[in-house]
Amino acid sequence: TSYQALLARITAKELKPFTQGKILTALMEKKPEGGAITSSKELPIISGKEYILSNGVKLIVRPSKSSPGEFTMKALSSGGRSNTEDKDYKRVSLAPAMVAQSGFVGIPQTELKRLMAGRKVGVSAGIDATVASLTGGATIDETEALFQLLNLYFTKPNVTKKALTIQKTRLSQAIKAKKNDKKFVFHARANKEKYNEKFRDTPWTMEDLKTLNVPDLLADFKHFFHSPADFTFTFVGDVNPDEIAKLAATYLGGLPGTPGKATVRDRGLRLRKVTGDQNIRITGTGDLVDRTSVDFTWQADSTFDLTRSARMGLLKRILNRRLRETIREEEGGVYSIGSSLRIQSVPVPLFRGGMGFTCDPERVEELIPKAEKIVHDMGKNGVTEKEVKTAIKQTLTSLKLAKKKNRFWVNSIAICMVRNWPLDQLVNRDQVIANTTTEQVSALAKEHLSGIRGFITIYGPEAGVKSLSDN
Repeated sequence: TSYQALLARITAKELKPFTQGKILTALMEKKPEGGAITSSKELPIISGKEYILSNGVKLIVRPSKSSPGEFTMKALSSGGRSNTEDKDYKRVSLAPAMVAQSGFVGIPQTELKRLMAGRKVGVSAGIDATVASLTGGATIDETEALFQLLNLYFTKPNVTKKALTIQKTRLSQAIKAKKNDKKFVFHARANKEKYNEKFRDTPWTMEDLKTLNVPDLLADFKHFFHSPADFTFTFVGDVNPDEIAKLAATYLGGLPGTPGKATVRDRGLRLRKVTGDQNIRITGTGDLVDRTSVDFTWQADSTFDLTRSARMGLLKRILNRRLRETIREEEGGVYSIGSSLRIQSVPVPLFRGGMGFTCDPERVEELIPKAEKIVHDMGKNGVTEKEVKTAIKQTLTSLKLAKKKNRFWVNSIAICMVRNWPLDQLVNRDQVIANTTTEQVSALAKEHLSGIRGFITIYGPEAGVKSLSDN
């Protein structure tokens, strides 16, 4: 029979013992030549220390016992995708993920994962709108491994054809799925309507996938991660600053330096001007649940400093409280409600505001003017002393808890370094908040919320969708 013939062939076949290729036992076979620590100074304002390496790399190290035996790391470089041309924008955003899926030259991702399995150490790269970043952390016994990973990102990044093929398949599936996702399609259309022709963060298309290739993706990554001297490295945790600096000199100090750092380029991304006295509405349907999502978006020219930013945080708390007490609790009209108020610093100072809620579709026309009235009243009449005192108390409590975490310090110090903000304003933020007056918050409200106009997106249920209570 065919079965017996197959068995005979297998039995007669000479079987060779299984052999495995070279097993990776270390990230690096030998230490690089490295560089030197050229200067160091105490930073008493953050209880830390600053180091400069011979190739221009800057380190900020803040010892902390918040998480014994562990530390976190963040390195930022200014510019990000703001320095990328429109035709390359999406591809550049994909480059860090491709390197993460490929591994390094001579170290495939499969071997890298096997080597690092069970070890508490990791580094990931990112290229965002205004910064390039390296983020990671480790236990103390894995400190050298973390620096080796950092070195590999600068010296041996890789993009493989296999990783690109897998990524294209994933993106293709996502594009097809989102094409039939009415909510996704609606918000993509809304973004085109809200922003001017310079809006670049558009959805992926099949045509975009055709342009992806290994050389371009690898070149994109190397462009942003060609030199550690473009970055300021911040370490916070259970570390010895001098030991961190020595390892940095070994694994980063000998790499090429650069003459200067990139800046954030203004690409003109702004909301379209609203010339009338009403918010512009953009509507759509397709939700499979009997609810409507309403989102407001505002924007205006502003001026930035850390004090104004802190006060804007208080104003946001007060607005959220008014919205919650009036629209949700008194009116019983929404499932959830909240706002977002901030002043961005780069590429140009802009006030960016937003507010959103979900509600019964039949109450949309009733609730929109009530929510608008709360915002306009705050812009016209300011805030109360009681509201400011409550917001200050809540903010100080949150800040006190945040300062106990390494993550707060590493993120805050890193952003101060890349934006050239004074570290003392970071540390003294609680004093700024505690000393803020009702008049100062009211002035900010009148400046940015008085007569503000923007866009309202309204996304409702598909025709015929029944209320959940009817099912």
